[in-house]
Amino acid sequence: MVIDLQVHFWEDHSEKHPHLDISNPNLPYPFGPAQMLPLMKDAGVDHAVIVPPGFMGSDNEYALNCAKDYPESFSVMGLIDISSDNLLNQLETWLDQKGMIGIRTHLSKRMRDRWPNARSGNILWELCSNFSIPVAVFASGEAKYLKNILVQYPNLKLIIDHFGLPPIDITRKNGIDEQNLADILSLSKFENVYIKTSTLPVRSHAAYPFDDMKQVVKMTYNAFGPQRMLWATDFTQSLSRLGSTYKEEIYFWQFAMPFLKDEDIDWILDKSAREFFPHLSLLNN
Repeated sequence: MVIDLQVHFWEDHSEKHPHLDISNPNLPYPFGPAQMLPLMKDAGVDHAVIVPPGFMGSDNEYALNCAKDYPESFSVMGLIDISSDNLLNQLETWLDQKGMIGIRTHLSKRMRDRWPNARSGNILWELCSNFSIPVAVFASGEAKYLKNILVQYPNLKLIIDHFGLPPIDITRKNGIDEQNLADILSLSKFENVYIKTSTLPVRSHAAYPFDDMKQVVKMTYNAFGPQRMLWATDFTQSLSRLGSTYKEEIYFWQFAMPFLKDEDIDWILDKSAREFFPHLSLLNN
């Protein structure tokens, strides 16, 4: 089985489901099951985790409806309003929502400046730790902040998105920031931290097999091992930049890196996700 840990789905802007001005859609048209399922079938991908894009605010309704309509194909890591007065009640029943398997949030200083105060973040980490809710974070340049969180909440189940790299277009312009990557990889000492192996092909200046990105994989493999690497694509990023095909995204991991053993690839594409997420462990083989 193959599991893609990040795809973005969204509907058109509407009064009921408005797009916030915090970011823009990757594509000029909605993206959902009708677009994704044929790609998955063609590439041999069995399941994908929907991460609603940031411009949806804390609106997870469309993503959850997709997971409800296609439970074998999709599940959701939802967005949450960290400033909500109802945060405790929401998180207490978060994983009771059908198809919901965790939370995704951004930790850049620009985003944290939107929080009511620094304590708001601590409340989120404490509650997610207490209720065993996995959290995926976009956290470029925030290794120090993450280390402080993990020391304070050692039971927190944390995924670092996109290898902890900066936004895609910064990497495409400046190359891989090796110090930033090394800082993120130092967090491997915390056993509940996993790496989401997404967005490397779209950062590459080379065509498939994206040779200039393989050193990132080797460094991550040496730090975390395959048991804590989670395959993901964030594929609409590639679509928006006319980058890799969906098949190339998975071929990169299946065929392009001879230093990965077959067992390693099985962990990265499937087994790590099943171990980390109880819901995914129930999917049919």
